[in-house]
Amino acid sequence: MWPYDTYKTSWLGASAEAGRAYSGHRLSPTEYAMMARGESLATALITVSRFIGEALDRFVAKPFTAWRRKRVTYDELMALDDHMLRDLGITRGQVASVALIAAGDDVRVRNMTISQLANGNEPSKVA
Repeated sequence: MWPYDTYKTSWLGASAEAGRAYSGHRLSPTEYAMMARGESLATALITVSRFIGEALDRFVAKPFTAWRRKRVTYDELMALDDHMLRDLGITRGQVASVALIAAGDDVRVRNMTISQLANGNEPSKVA
């Protein structure tokens, strides 16, 4: 008795169904070997696909997203005039470092204000 006696073999096609007339629903050794080979190939393809997906995410998508976030922040800060930058507590020379820090994936950094990122100034306290 083969391990996959009741396995649905519709994926084997009409040729397998014609040869099964004398053996009921049992799989022949050839059908069993084909099924085992297909399962191992599917497992290998899934593993390789996951590896490639994780590599693309780690080495392409995340660095591009961080670069784009830094570039947008830099462009927005550089578009401000000196008076607005002074109100934020940064100088034009600090814009690049503020954009670099703001592009980080750290949640604490993303929740900080511009003045905290630039030079650690405490926000003014209202009386």
